[in-house]
Amino acid sequence: MNKQNFTRRLVFMGVMTALAIICSLDFPLGFTFRVAAFMKFSPAFLIVGITASVCGYKEAGLVSLLTDVIQGFLFGNFSILIAVINLLIGICFGLFLYKKSSILNIVSSVLITQIVGSFVLITAVLCFRFGMPFTPTIYWRGLQTVIMIAVEIPVLWLFIKVIKIPEKITRILNI
Repeated sequence: MNKQNFTRRLVFMGVMTALAIICSLDFPLGFTFRVAAFMKFSPAFLIVGITASVCGYKEAGLVSLLTDVIQGFLFGNFSILIAVINLLIGICFGLFLYKKSSILNIVSSVLITQIVGSFVLITAVLCFRFGMPFTPTIYWRGLQTVIMIAVEIPVLWLFIKVIKIPEKITRILNI
């Protein structure tokens, strides 16, 4: 990779991290809607998914991790465990979506990141690390997971396969 290409990728990742942070902010500053302390709906997955489609798993993991770390330090709710889970979620998106974003890959990436990453791992951290009551947390997080799966699959399909955002970004930035 030449120096100019590296610089473009780095700037692209910085822009995507900034967009993901904005998407992760609670409404009205950002686009995240909180229903309770343990249930939120954030469009940041779209930014990570597009990064994964354009650059791959390392970059998507890094954008996901940096988004969580920066937001955690800015608002005082940083958790290393949740940051690592978000890193793994970004890596999963990258492994499934980089240069092979078929509907099967989109569905697989969403199911794995939502069921394993969000529902199982983040719910476990919320319950065991932060002491949230297990029964209501598991119900609300289960509901959130079902809703997010139903939202993420068509939204990723729309932006990646129909509108072809990753192809346009790759063509414009020549990365």
